[in-house]
Amino acid sequence: MHKSNWRLAAFFGTWFLILFGGMYALFGHAIHLNPVEKAHHDPKKDFAVGSLGTERLEELVRDTQAYVKSHPEAPATMAQGKELAPEDFLNDELARKGLKWRVRRVHGMDAEIYNVS
Repeated sequence: MHKSNWRLAAFFGTWFLILFGGMYALFGHAIHLNPVEKAHHDPKKDFAVGSLGTERLEELVRDTQAYVKSHPEAPATMAQGKELAPEDFLNDELARKGLKWRVRRVHGMDAEIYNVS
């Protein structure tokens, strides 16, 4: 190999190492400055003191207690405060009181609520 070919090979080799080293320095490792936790929904925070969720849950509990009083055959879990009354009863009570929200589904003490106009 001629002397000029060695110089050319050394030049491109050096250029490649500089370019590769710079790219590795910029992108070759992950930077973990302030890792951020993924956002998630916590249903328990929906019922903070004074929140709309708390007020609605309290209303549903009162209506469930009325259901238990008027229905002696109601399940023991309702009387123990572990289950809400049926959707139809709750919605009738909410409508009777003129409230602008209803219950779509009830499962235990969880209720899916929606607004009506």
